[in-house]
Amino acid sequence: MIVFYAAIVLALTEAGLRVLGFTPRRLASSRFGPTSYMPDAKLGWVNREGTYLSSEAGKASMTFLDDHSRRSWIEPAKAAQRGEVLVVGCSFTEGYGVADEDTFSYVLNQRYPHYMFHNFGTGGYGTYQSLLRIEQNLSQLNTNDIPLVIYGFIDLHLQRNVAVANWVRSLAGRRTQYIVPPHVRVAKSGLEYYGPDSISFWPFESRSALVALLANAHLELRLRNHGSQLPTTTELIEQMNKLVLAQRTRFLIVLLNRPPWVFFHFSRIKRLAM
Repeated sequence: MIVFYAAIVLALTEAGLRVLGFTPRRLASSRFGPTSYMPDAKLGWVNREGTYLSSEAGKASMTFLDDHSRRSWIEPAKAAQRGEVLVVGCSFTEGYGVADEDTFSYVLNQRYPHYMFHNFGTGGYGTYQSLLRIEQNLSQLNTNDIPLVIYGFIDLHLQRNVAVANWVRSLAGRRTQYIVPPHVRVAKSGLEYYGPDSISFWPFESRSALVALLANAHLELRLRNHGSQLPTTTELIEQMNKLVLAQRTRFLIVLLNRPPWVFFHFSRIKRLAM
């Protein structure tokens, strides 16, 4: 009888949730799955070498090189080249959805014949992943040949840096798990750094609205202690600035979307980067 009544209660709860608009988790293709991205043990994911069509309107052709950068010029080097510029950021920087020759890195390569702009923008990256990309590239290249590092910032990076639940929920790597990107947490001693991870889906999450609701609540609870997004991002950009300046290289932050509060809160960072 207990089992029978429990089954009735669960069935009524499930029906009630669906009437209220709650649904099971919908199976969807991976946002950063086996297409133009590939897994990376440190960065979470990187651009996959090859040419791919954008999923957006227009189906723009996008080409990525073997170093995971976006093709930003006709040849690997320029005849009059005197230095290289490292460009990092997310899909805004990468130029997702536009042809190679329409990205701003390609336009800069046209305008400045003495410098090669290398576009390492990668869809879904936040400030922390861009910092890791800068660290990796500066350790591999001759920094004397890199006069400038450009970081393309958008306000969504604040959420990505601390891996909020809504962001992680959108990163379904396979039909069985979410991707947790490299992120940071605020601790008493400063920032704590975490590498890429994954969270498995609950059984029946794609079949039951009740299970999906409980799984979402668990995800929110697990990722809740991320601290304030703005101080965290400010600290990451300060670290980025110090890292670049230590290599006697100049650092430029490009604001690719412009909510007014960004200028107010980042005025201190703008002074640091000068």
